[in-house]
Amino acid sequence: IGFLVCQERSAESLILALVVSCSLQGRGVGSALLGWFVASRSPGLSLTATWNETEYNAGIRGLYEWHKFHVTELHGMLVASREAGPTEMPDWVRVIGP
Repeated sequence: IGFLVCQERSAESLILALVVSCSLQGRGVGSALLGWFVASRSPGLSLTATWNETEYNAGIRGLYEWHKFHVTELHGMLVASREAGPTEMPDWVRVIGP
């Protein structure tokens, strides 16, 4: 259905991949994954994702912005960043487990 891959460092967490099945995009799966990730990291930890925007992944920018990431462009790539902490989740999403 979807997955998020990250690289943990002492002061930051880099999101290397956030992938959701095409048939489930726009249904809250990506928001649940990203929301859980942001809320589960140590408060104040720097969170960063970098990607090359294409017609196939253009919607990911809005997902990061909805979770209060600041999106900028650097050397032709998009960079989303924020600090870990509380974030909004869709009302109908409930994360069960650690």
